[in-house]
Amino acid sequence: MNKKKCIWTISIFLIILLGGSRNIFADCANFAFSVTSVPSDCQANGQVEFTVPASVQDEIRMNDVEYSLESTIPGGFSFPFGHIPDGIIRNIPPGTYSAKMRGFCRVSGIWEVSSYENTITVTGNYELPNAYVVTNSVRKSLNCIPTGLVPINIQRGKAPYTITMTDKPDEYTGPTSFTVNTAGTYNIDNLAPGNYTFSVTDQCTYDIPLTVTVSAVANSRLQLIILIYPRHPLSLPTVILEEPAPNVQYQKHMNCIITGI
Repeated sequence: MNKKKCIWTISIFLIILLGGSRNIFADCANFAFSVTSVPSDCQANGQVEFTVPASVQDEIRMNDVEYSLESTIPGGFSFPFGHIPDGIIRNIPPGTYSAKMRGFCRVSGIWEVSSYENTITVTGNYELPNAYVVTNSVRKSLNCIPTGLVPINIQRGKAPYTITMTDKPDEYTGPTSFTVNTAGTYNIDNLAPGNYTFSVTDQCTYDIPLTVTVSAVANSRLQLIILIYPRHPLSLPTVILEEPAPNVQYQKHMNCIITGI
C-alpha cells in the first residue's frame, strides 16, 4: 500500500468513526436527562438535582456518571466534574448556572460517551443579618445588685436568632443563651458590671461577634431605683447619695439589701 492510499484509508475510517459517534451521541441525548433546583433560603444551601429516567438507567453506567456546575458570573460558585451517588449538588448560593452531566450510554450494545448541558437558576432572597449593641441605651449596674442592661438590635437574616454570651465577669451568674424569635431589639438585663462578649447567630448559622462594657454606678453619686417584689420598678423621686454614703436598709419586699456602696 503506497503512502497516498494509506492516508485516504485512514481519513475514510475517521470520517465513519466520527460520524457514527455523532449519531450515537444524538441517540444518547434522547435519554432525556433532566435537572431541577431547590431554592437557597440561607446564604448557600440551594440544591441542583440531576435525574436519569428509571426507564433508561439500564442503558447508563450510573456509577461512572459525573456532574458539574458553573456560575454564569466569572469567579462565582462552581462544582468541578465528579461523581455524586444521588446526583445532587448541595450548598449552592443563589444564581444562574451551567449544569453539565456526562457518562457512558449504550446504544445497540455499544458504550459511548454522552453529555448533557442545561442552564438552571437557583433562586433565593436571603440577606446577611446585621446585629449591634445599642450603645446609648446600655444601662449601668449597681455594685450591690446586677441592674445592668444591654440592648442588642438584630435585622435581616433568618429567624429565629440565638444570642450566646461567650465571655462575662465572674459576678454574673444568670443565663448565657437567649432565643430571639423576630428581628428587632432584645434586652439582656440583670447584668453585673464588667466586660461581655456575645455571639449572635441566625438560623443559617451566620455569626456576628459583639463586645460591650457594663459600667458600675459611681460611688460618689448614686441614683437608687428601688425594686419591689416581684421585680416591678416603683417610680419614686430620685435619691442622691453623697459621700460618705449613709447606711440605707430596705427590708420589706426587697430583692437585695442595700447597705451603701
